[in-house]
Amino acid sequence: MKMSSSWRGGDLIYPVKEGQAMGYVGKWMWLSVLCVLMGVVFAPGLSRSEEIRLGYPKLGWSSTELVDRLGLLTEKGYNVKYELFQVPSQMGVAFGAKKLQVTTMSVALAGKMYEQGIPFKITGVVQAVLGSIVVPKDSAIQSVLELKGKKVGAVLGSSTFADFVWMIKKIYDMDIRQDTQLISATSPPDLATLMLNGAIDAAIGWVPIPEKLVSTGNYRYLVKQQELWEQAYGRKDPAVLVVYIAGDDMVQNNPQFLRDLNEAQKRAAEIWYTDKEKAVKVMQEVTELPKDLVSYSYDQTTRVLYGLTEEHIDQILFQWKEAQLHGFLKSDIWLKPEEARKLFFKP
Repeated sequence: MKMSSSWRGGDLIYPVKEGQAMGYVGKWMWLSVLCVLMGVVFAPGLSRSEEIRLGYPKLGWSSTELVDRLGLLTEKGYNVKYELFQVPSQMGVAFGAKKLQVTTMSVALAGKMYEQGIPFKITGVVQAVLGSIVVPKDSAIQSVLELKGKKVGAVLGSSTFADFVWMIKKIYDMDIRQDTQLISATSPPDLATLMLNGAIDAAIGWVPIPEKLVSTGNYRYLVKQQELWEQAYGRKDPAVLVVYIAGDDMVQNNPQFLRDLNEAQKRAAEIWYTDKEKAVKVMQEVTELPKDLVSYSYDQTTRVLYGLTEEHIDQILFQWKEAQLHGFLKSDIWLKPEEARKLFFKP
């Protein structure tokens, strides 16, 4: 009997009887169409039933809270285990140890992670800058320059503190690490305690901790981070603070999850701006803060972001360059934007 090669995806693999080859082709084609219609994808990488570990900070105010608590990825069939952290720098440690496959991370701390030998790709944006400097309402301090020599509290491992360092240095030629009496807070709640106890003259923090102080009526904003961004560079666009980062394995083996994560983040942003009651309820559940404080903090939020546009990428590269020029980052990679673009963003 004369034999012919059969077909599978263009490859000649199994010998079959002549005249039957096209029958097999037809069956495979119909099966492929059926799989597409049913949403079944045969491809290497993680299946949707496998656990994906995603980290974000408990008091990070990243809007990932909505993705988590509203099940925006679960409804797509993913098995996501969300890990909450008290301090953002702890997420970098967990990510570097491969205990997280995806995590939120600030732009500045992501740069530090690379310098510590932790590879990553930025896969989406999450939140604009949230920081501010708060002083007592009756304080004599009226400008950033008047912080010189004062006791200034901050979570030193946070990206918000890092951003304030290099923007204040650019605007005022003042290094708050050297020109103030810097007092380290172990966490955002600890920062509030330092201020409430009178241990510091000013606090550098991010939503919702400065808002917790200001909402009492006994404290006021000295300056907000977005104001410094606009003053330093004459830009009105919201400065990107928080991004999603993933390991190379995740980027290569499960790109569909990362696309779905960005889509879920977009839905979170839509809910944030169309349903304040739902957004506040979720943020209250995660942060365990009083509803009135969460509602006030919601109103102070600069911008919830999503996606990853060329404009986002250009701005992130610009921020890294500025952080290097002002001493926060050290590597020369930040001065080579095209090289950094290839290294940290998927083509």
